[in-house]
Amino acid sequence: EGEVENSKVPAYIAVVDTEGLGVLNAYADDKFTAERIIKAIKEYGMMEKVRHNKLIIPGLVAALKMEIQEETGWEVIVGPEDAAGIPAFLKNEWSPN
Repeated sequence: EGEVENSKVPAYIAVVDTEGLGVLNAYADDKFTAERIIKAIKEYGMMEKVRHNKLIIPGLVAALKMEIQEETGWEVIVGPEDAAGIPAFLKNEWSPN
């Protein structure tokens, strides 16, 4: 959350409960899956809050991109692998248009 805030780019965050595991370990343990991501964006009402229908996922779970796109119809963008890269990524790569 802090890295997104540091970017100064308005954004919503959909939190997926990984039971305390980091992204890669949670993915390996089936705690960070396409289904859980889709459930989170629905629970947070993201589909009603944004008009651009784009979702950024962590780079470490790029393999989930196609499944999320197929299930949601959204464009899924693979973000940086590390949270420290989020501010630069949002400032330089993100465009809701």
